[in-house]
Amino acid sequence: MLARGRTASSLLALLLFLPLYGAVLVAGWVAGGLEGLYRAGLETLRPWTQGLAPFPRELLLGPYGLFTLLPLLFLWTLPLVYLYGTLVALYQASGLLSHLAWALDPWLWPLGLRGWDLARLVAGLGCNVPVAAGGRKACSAAGLHLLAFAVPCSYQLGAALAVLAAQGEARLLPLYLGYLALSGLLYTWALFGRKGPLRSGGLPEPPPLSWPRAGALGAGVGFLGEFLRLALPLFLGVALLAALLQTLGLLPWLARFLSPLLGPLGLPGEAALGLLASFLRKDGALLLAPLPLGPGALLLALYLSGVLSPCLVTLWALGRAEGMGFLRWLLLRQFLFAWAMALPLVALAHLWR
Repeated sequence: MLARGRTASSLLALLLFLPLYGAVLVAGWVAGGLEGLYRAGLETLRPWTQGLAPFPRELLLGPYGLFTLLPLLFLWTLPLVYLYGTLVALYQASGLLSHLAWALDPWLWPLGLRGWDLARLVAGLGCNVPVAAGGRKACSAAGLHLLAFAVPCSYQLGAALAVLAAQGEARLLPLYLGYLALSGLLYTWALFGRKGPLRSGGLPEPPPLSWPRAGALGAGVGFLGEFLRLALPLFLGVALLAALLQTLGLLPWLARFLSPLLGPLGLPGEAALGLLASFLRKDGALLLAPLPLGPGALLLALYLSGVLSPCLVTLWALGRAEGMGFLRWLLLRQFLFAWAMALPLVALAHLWR
C-alpha cells in the first residue's frame, strides 16, 4: 500500500507527472527528427507551385497552408496523443491511478479538490470532453473548474509543443507548463479553498497494484482515431479560411483592426486568428506558429489560447451536464482570472523580445 506522508506524497506526484512530461519530450524528439525530412521534401515542391493562382498557392504553401501546418498537426501532435492515451490507460489498468488518488487526497483538500478529482483530471489529459460530460457526478465543482481552466488535453499540449518548436523556442516548454499548473492551483484555491483538516469520509484504500494487460498498450490507437476524426475537418476548414483571407488581403486588414486591442499586450493583430481558433479546438493554437513572436509574447499567446475559455465541445458537454447557469458563472470566473494571471506575462512580453 502506498503511503500518505508528505515526502511519500511528493514522490507519488512525481511518479504521476514525470512520465507524462517524459511523453511530451519523447514526442518532441520524434517529431523534431521527422520534421527536418519533411521540410526538405517540401522545398522540392515549391517550384511546382509557382505557376498556380494565388489562392491555391496560399492554400498549399502559404504561411497557413495545408502543407505548411500539416507537419505541426501530424508530426508533433499525433505522437503525443498516442503516448498520453497509452499512459493514462496503463495508470488505470494497473490501479496506480487509484493509489495515487488515495495517497494525495489529504493534500488536495486545501485546494477544494479530492483524490477522485485527480483520477478524473488525469484522464482529462487525453481529452476533457468525457470528464466534462459527467458533470458533478464525475468530478467536484472545483474539479470541473480546474478541468476547464488549466488541464491541458493532449491536443492543446501537442499544439503548444509544435508552436514552440516552429518558433525555435522549445526551451520555454517547462515555463509554459509550470505557469499553467500554478495558475490552475491558484484558481481552485481562490474559488474553492478550504481551511481545517480533511473531514471524515475520505477515499477507501484501493486494492493492491497489478500488472496491466498488454491490451492497454493499444489504448493510444483509439485516441488517435478520435483525434483524427475530430481534428482534421476543423484543421482543413481553418486552413481554407486563412488562405482565403490571406489571398483577399483581409488577414492584414484584420491584423490592423485588432492591433489596438492586442498591441498593448505585446501581441500582433494576427494572433487573434490563433486565439479565436483555439476557442473551437485547442489545437487551433497551431495558427500562432507562423507569427514573428518574441519569447515573452509567445508564452503569453499560448497561455491565453489555452485558458481564456474551454474548447467549444467541452463547453457544450459542461452546459449539457450542469446547465447554463453553472456554465455562465464558470466562463465569467475563468475569463477574469485568466486575464489576471496573464498580467505578469504581458509585462514579460514587453521585456523579453
